[in-house]
Amino acid sequence: MTTCIIFALFMLTKPDKKRSQILYYLLRLISLYFLLLKTIATLPLFQIFTYSLICNNDQPYRSATNCYAGTQFIYFFLGLFGIISLVACSILTQIFYIDFNPYSTCAFAASRVGIDVLKFLLKIAIAIYTAVDPQVF
Repeated sequence: MTTCIIFALFMLTKPDKKRSQILYYLLRLISLYFLLLKTIATLPLFQIFTYSLICNNDQPYRSATNCYAGTQFIYFFLGLFGIISLVACSILTQIFYIDFNPYSTCAFAASRVGIDVLKFLLKIAIAIYTAVDPQVF
């Protein structure tokens, strides 16, 4: 998704007056991604990335790899990159995807208050709690 965003920014900065249909569909795809990120995709994505960061041999999904040995380092750095990009995209979504009309049909229509930040932090807390305490399931 990061490459799609970079490609869209590159296409938008071109001095060409006529925009292509590829750019239009790419912007729609990015908009759909941000909408999913704002509504339902934050919790599962953050949980996947957190599971790759927190390593415990007692966890049931940890049977194939050992903690912090071999390919676990690759998983660790991919999870770290994923968390950083997820938080950056979530911040961009909270800054730019806002609709002040309370009667709008958009899923992200709300006034600018701290409730969005609170919901994001709650999703992060749930993902971290389930990764740290494997007895939850």
